[in-house]
Amino acid sequence: MRALYHIIFLAGILFSCSCSDSSPSPSDDDNTPPSSGNSSFTITTLELSDDLTIDIYVPRAENASGKYPIIYFNDGDVFKGAITSLTSYQFEATSTIEPFMMVGVSAAGHRYGRYIPYNDPWIKENWSEYSPGSVNYTERLINEVIPMVEADYPVDTKRRAIFGFSLSGLYTAWAGINYPEIFSFSASMSPSFWVADYAIFDEPKELSNTRFYFDIGTKEWNYYVPMIESLENQGFEYGKDIFYYEVPNGIHAESDWASRLHIPLGLFLNGAPEEVKDYEVIKECIPSQSTAGLVFQRLNPIVTFTNGIRYSLSTSASFQVVSGDGVVLEDGRFDAKGGSMTVEVSHGNWSEHISLNNCNN
Repeated sequence: MRALYHIIFLAGILFSCSCSDSSPSPSDDDNTPPSSGNSSFTITTLELSDDLTIDIYVPRAENASGKYPIIYFNDGDVFKGAITSLTSYQFEATSTIEPFMMVGVSAAGHRYGRYIPYNDPWIKENWSEYSPGSVNYTERLINEVIPMVEADYPVDTKRRAIFGFSLSGLYTAWAGINYPEIFSFSASMSPSFWVADYAIFDEPKELSNTRFYFDIGTKEWNYYVPMIESLENQGFEYGKDIFYYEVPNGIHAESDWASRLHIPLGLFLNGAPEEVKDYEVIKECIPSQSTAGLVFQRLNPIVTFTNGIRYSLSTSASFQVVSGDGVVLEDGRFDAKGGSMTVEVSHGNWSEHISLNNCNN
């Protein structure tokens, strides 16, 4: 059944993501963030072992509470550019972002074993041999990294997040589900949920206090709306505990992730979105790269808030055909059977009429 949701854009991951498992180890030169003269953080690099290096980003400003919320980043060496993009925040009295700490944990050439919790024969045949080692990696985080960092810095242990990208985004969601006592927030940027035939969709088994953000670009290869249902079935609430952003024209690239990291950051630090700024509805025509001529047609309603947070309303908006012949499913997939139709899209007190044709018309 899950294969129905699979839009195979594997070429995107191979050509626009430098996700090689043999990535170089970080060097001293890598520790200088963009615009370092204006950086609001000091950065310390520690080598805990031959295969575990961490970068500790500490804000120069104190947190008013006396303790910092903290984000643990996977792929701390592979995607350091995205992480250091956050060091440009200036913590002033009028800032809506409070001072926060970050820890970048290196992949050190072990992305497959650390970040893939499942056995996937396709990956072994096409990418690399590996043994699923996510449990062992998490135990190292819990027993080595977290205690060492949080013994030396004033950290709010109730506000501890884990972030990841691509394969490490898969791991991040898995860790948030399985270690809710450790992580209160999980953010997955373009996660590889497709691994092992979407095994992550079966992972949620009970309600917890962890909140989840995940996203995917429409120029990538997958459709992750089913993850919302998996979490909702356990009692998680969309727009409160779950946030999903289907990024218009988003690709599988570090620059894209850096451009939207402020969204999960704001959700983690502020707890919830603020006042609604606007709504927009994107008509998506996503070509399948596995079946010639097949196009996935969807409506993607997006809400943006005054604090810059935005996410999709694919499963919480209402769709009603008001003229013409056609159908719109609960997740926004549509078919204008008569060639064209008008659809009312609504959410709360907002509504908008959209004129639609099928993508191949």
